[in-house]
Amino acid sequence: MDDDLDFDLNFSCFDFPFEIWEILPPYQIIIKVSIVGPITIFGIIGNCLLLHTILSNRSLKSPSNYLIANMALSDLCTLLFSPGLFLFHEIFQSYKLGIIGCKVEATIEITFLITSVITLCFVSYERLTAIAFPLQARLTFKQTKIVIACSWIFGLILSSPLAIFRSYKERQWRNFLEAFCYEDLKILPLYWHILIVALVWIPLGVLVFCYTTIFFKLDQYEKFRKARIHPLTINYKRKFAKTLFIVLVTFIILRIPFTSIVFMRSNMLQHNEMNQVEGSFQVMWYISRYLIFLNCALTPCVYGITNENFRKAFRKSKCFKYFCFCTFGNSSSSMTVYTINHSHDDTRNIQELKPRNPYINSKSLFSSTWFKSGNVSKFSTAKFQKFEVTPKSQEKFQSAITYI
Repeated sequence: MDDDLDFDLNFSCFDFPFEIWEILPPYQIIIKVSIVGPITIFGIIGNCLLLHTILSNRSLKSPSNYLIANMALSDLCTLLFSPGLFLFHEIFQSYKLGIIGCKVEATIEITFLITSVITLCFVSYERLTAIAFPLQARLTFKQTKIVIACSWIFGLILSSPLAIFRSYKERQWRNFLEAFCYEDLKILPLYWHILIVALVWIPLGVLVFCYTTIFFKLDQYEKFRKARIHPLTINYKRKFAKTLFIVLVTFIILRIPFTSIVFMRSNMLQHNEMNQVEGSFQVMWYISRYLIFLNCALTPCVYGITNENFRKAFRKSKCFKYFCFCTFGNSSSSMTVYTINHSHDDTRNIQELKPRNPYINSKSLFSSTWFKSGNVSKFSTAKFQKFEVTPKSQEKFQSAITYI
């Protein structure tokens, strides 16, 4: 109750005890935006392309890729929502979002992060069953949809205490109106530790277990089952496991600083040292948040650029074709195709090439010039010369073409 009574005291007869700057100088705003902006734009474009590639390509519509799409969606929402608010709080000295912003802001942001890490755990588990236990039942489309829905629901439930135990406060000083978002110091310090366990330590444990099991199984494959499993399959599994190992290393490097800074922040809140924090803690807080955004931006690189199937599917997507059209214009229509001929090299325009058709229309088949054009060998010509063309046979052939 002592903390709550402090907000009811009259501070209007006292000057604000810290430096008043209201808003950062323009050069500092430019520096902060230039650091966060490129990563945010890169991540938004990359996650959009990853979502488009998965949803527009039929060969990529699998339960595992749907989980990756859900993770890309949560990371995309994080990059659309969090960096702007983060810079907004960095630029202004007081809290400017009011009561609604104080209740909703952190809840939505944590929901996106929890959804992303839950999906990451299921992606790792699905890859574990696919590589280490291929004979066991894997996730179906129906189960995948349930997992995706539960990840969002669980993320919203776990982040809801931030909407309950955070409140908007104002203190009127003689020369400054201080506005800030206050946290209940009796409940939220413990909640932040639980949240860190859900955001970092549980996912990290799942990743370590899955990847350790995968590498152990791969070692068994190489030693005992080379005769039963094709070496190309083993190489493919090893390559894919290395890609997932990149996810693990990236997760550790980019998430651990955020964990450390949350523990430091919780300790400072309990000792009333959090007001107008400056210096090294502010720099560390900025870096930890930047690394979280970087982790969200690297999802397309880890799952898209390093995966050959995703690269092939992206080259066939409309976005890639539109990019090529905007970049090269109509120059692609004048591309030439070089064909190998036993007698001489021939260069043909791609517009002159006709696609091969397994069905031959009746006119070309029964025309007298078709056998004389040199399109068939002597053996095939002699064989077809035995075939007697009659109006009845032409009618049957035409009906067969219509049915096909």
